[in-house]
Amino acid sequence: MLFTFPETLFSRRDFNTIEGTSYISKLGWQGKILDRTLRPKDFITPFRMIRYWAVTLPAIYWMTANTYGSAQFAVTGSHLAAVLYKFDVAQTGLLMGIPLTVGCMVGEATAGWVSDMIINAYAKRHNGYRKPEMRLALLPGTLTLVAGVMAYGPCVQDKRPWIDLAVCMAVAGELT
Repeated sequence: MLFTFPETLFSRRDFNTIEGTSYISKLGWQGKILDRTLRPKDFITPFRMIRYWAVTLPAIYWMTANTYGSAQFAVTGSHLAAVLYKFDVAQTGLLMGIPLTVGCMVGEATAGWVSDMIINAYAKRHNGYRKPEMRLALLPGTLTLVAGVMAYGPCVQDKRPWIDLAVCMAVAGELT
C-alpha cells in the first residue's frame, strides 16, 4: 500500500497542492499534500471519525459486504463444489476464483470514474464546490450484492448448474 496507493490525507480547509497531477506523480513523495506541516492529530483523525454516522454506517456496510460478497463464497464454495458437482481441487479453485475476480474487476473498473462523474457534475452546478457526500448517489448500486447473495441460496437449494453459482458470485462480488 505504501508504494502503490497515492496519499489520501484530506482536509476541507487546506489546499491540496498535488491536485491535477498524474496518478504516477502522486505515488512519489515529491511536493506537499497540505500547505502546513503534518501533526499527530492527522493520524488520529480517521479513528475519531467513527463517531459520525456518515462514516460508521458505510464502514458497517463495507464489513457486511465483504463478509457476504467474498468470505461467504470462500467458506461455502469448496464444500458445495465437492458435494454438488464432484469437482476436484483445481475445478473448485476456478469456480470460486474466476467469478469473484471478474465481479471485483468490473466493480473496480466502474466505481472510480462513475463516482468522479457524479461529483464533477455536482461541482459544475455548484460553482466548483465538491461535496464528497454526493457519492451517496451510488447507493442503489449496492443492490447487486443483495441480488447475488439472494440468488445464490436458491441456486444451491435447487442444485442448479455450477455456472449459475458462478454468475451469482460475480454479481455479488462487484461491490466487495
